[in-house]
Amino acid sequence: MVGSRWGARLLTVLAVMVAAAAGATLPVRAESEPIVLAVVGPMSGDDAASGRAIRDAAKLYASQVNARGGINGRKVRIKTFDNQHDTSLARQRARQIATESNAVAAIGHYYSSNSIAAGDIYAEHGIPVVTGSATAPGVTRDNPWYYRVIADNSMKGRLTAQYLRSFMDVDTVHIAYEEDAYGRTLHSSLREMAPKVGIEVGKRWGIDSKHDDVRARVDTIAEKLADAGDDEAIFLGLLDKQSAMLVKALRDAGSGVKILGGDSVGLGTFPDEMAAMTESEDAAADYIEGIHATTYFIPDVGNRAARRFVDTFEKRYGRKPDALAATYYDATAIALEAYRRAEPSGDLPDRRAAVRESLARFDGPAEAFHGVTGTIRFDEQGNAVRSAPFGVYRQGKLISAAGQLTPVGNPEAVLNLQDQIKSGDIVRVGDQLLYETAVVYTGLDLNSITAIDQQTGTFQADFYIWFRHTAPLDYDKIVFPNAVDSVKLGEKPLMSGMTESGYYSAYRVVATFEHDFEFQAYPFDQQKLKIRIRHQDKPLEKLIFVADEIGMNPEKNPGSEGLAVNSGPRLGDSEWHLRDVLVYSNVRKTESTLGNPRTIAAASNQSLSFSRFNVQTEVARNSNSYLLKNMVPLTLFVLVGYCTMFIRPEGPPFAARVTVGVTALLTTVFYSQRSQSDLPDIGYLVAIDYIYYAVYLYFLYAIAMTVAEHVFIMRDRKERAMRMSAFSKRFMPVMILGIGGLALALYA
Repeated sequence: MVGSRWGARLLTVLAVMVAAAAGATLPVRAESEPIVLAVVGPMSGDDAASGRAIRDAAKLYASQVNARGGINGRKVRIKTFDNQHDTSLARQRARQIATESNAVAAIGHYYSSNSIAAGDIYAEHGIPVVTGSATAPGVTRDNPWYYRVIADNSMKGRLTAQYLRSFMDVDTVHIAYEEDAYGRTLHSSLREMAPKVGIEVGKRWGIDSKHDDVRARVDTIAEKLADAGDDEAIFLGLLDKQSAMLVKALRDAGSGVKILGGDSVGLGTFPDEMAAMTESEDAAADYIEGIHATTYFIPDVGNRAARRFVDTFEKRYGRKPDALAATYYDATAIALEAYRRAEPSGDLPDRRAAVRESLARFDGPAEAFHGVTGTIRFDEQGNAVRSAPFGVYRQGKLISAAGQLTPVGNPEAVLNLQDQIKSGDIVRVGDQLLYETAVVYTGLDLNSITAIDQQTGTFQADFYIWFRHTAPLDYDKIVFPNAVDSVKLGEKPLMSGMTESGYYSAYRVVATFEHDFEFQAYPFDQQKLKIRIRHQDKPLEKLIFVADEIGMNPEKNPGSEGLAVNSGPRLGDSEWHLRDVLVYSNVRKTESTLGNPRTIAAASNQSLSFSRFNVQTEVARNSNSYLLKNMVPLTLFVLVGYCTMFIRPEGPPFAARVTVGVTALLTTVFYSQRSQSDLPDIGYLVAIDYIYYAVYLYFLYAIAMTVAEHVFIMRDRKERAMRMSAFSKRFMPVMILGIGGLALALYA
């Protein structure tokens, strides 16, 4: 009867627990519904390659968010929509996204014409959209629901005119443009700005690629420009395929005209289109050699996040990402970051509105989003407030051009601003002030890394370093900030001279560098040894270091991330093995005002920034040899300790059993102390400490059980002692497995 009452009570308690659990899980299930983003673009048809880049970039970022646990525990799901570069279909897809999907935001469209056609539908139904490619001003104008993460065509046309004047040394620019929203706005902006910087606008041709005989049109243009010299340029505001057709026609006609292309020429699809026409990548590389282009993203000047993006994208999809993939990776990222910051609730319209309001708050330097393409903040029209990099094709690759236009971050902090504008040190493009910035192509080949000393936090590197640039550079002002002793590039380089592309110098450096070792995972740790380089005096707006994509050929070492440095440096210490080498550029900021009265008085303090070139060598400790020397003896003691549990703890065997346990415990302490002596005074626990602590508990338990069994035997409670012994013989293997599992978890 008593058992029945307890059984009934137990069932009641279980029923209450089940009901509570069921009630608790219902809202969790609702909250765990995925966050849906709609990605819309040309997923099929002639522009399917661009659609694939957009889709793959969005899915890559979503998968990375999901791998980190999602956003507040909710996974992200990408739903794709195909508009086939058709304006009527773009409107259908926009209505479908707005009314039939549960997407909180949309990513797209690829073309400006499609974005403009669909924009009013998104605005009508209140769904925010972020584009990474549609540059016509009309996309965001008077539409508070549309945002773009790149500069618009009004700015790009003005930047193009200034670039032609500053870096291409031409007197006349001809314009060929697509008869759509993209091409017409680029044409009008460039046509308006060119005369203001002293460049004459020559011939102009509009091409409607959907209705015109494009072949006849490009042949006519090539014929008209066959005798053009290098004091003339043609700007291509065409789509990628039509741009490739015109370039080939110009080259075949023997024209000497310089070529500067818009966004489509800076995308990876442009050289692909040229290769399809010439049926050879080598021939295509010859045709596009020396062509300049505006673009959104160039890996050689990318920071560490950009390099990681390029590597991850290539590993997942088997091809390198182009600028389009990079901007749509950022478009997806900023949309999801807006969602995270907003923490929206309520029904779908409320959540969409919250995301739009969150996007609008990326409106200042402090609130800006830092993506792989750079820093993104929006103006009141939803346009990204940023410049655009210019690239040049060399050996079939788009690399940073030798000169760039860099925005003046805080004009209020610039000394003698008007004098610098008059002298040409600062140029005005519309409402934006820009520096003319020199680019230094920098390469580094590591020969060896030796003397990795974790006690002193240093390592020694032996490497070759070289510089290519068009403007003079004082090499003795190039510094290595993390070198132990000052490293000066001497007056006797290994090689130096002038080439057709400018100055060139190469040096060999052997020096010791500082490194902040991180030992939390010791002895399973990996260290990222960095060599950093910057100019001592010239700030970011005057000089940018970029990785020499041509000199450091990635194909030399396909297993390395970023760019190859030789076939991998030699490590002079058997304790370590090479995992990876990463080359990237970033910005080093100094928060000091340097006493500049303009900086102190400015509404926003202006830090002094320097371009920094970095080579990061990732090495991993050879933990197997450590485990062999330390863990194998310890494992033997653990097993011996277990075997002693089969010795009856009475009489002389008791002393032997205790002695073995104490000896094993002291031996563990000895090995633990020896392990600590290999490290500097770090003040925190490392991975191996947890294993030693687990073994301490194991031996302390064994000693305590031995003493307890002995006490019970002495008190003639042998049955109790036998039960304790039987339990220990079953429990201690569990402890051994636990210690082994802990070791494997740390090792993995």
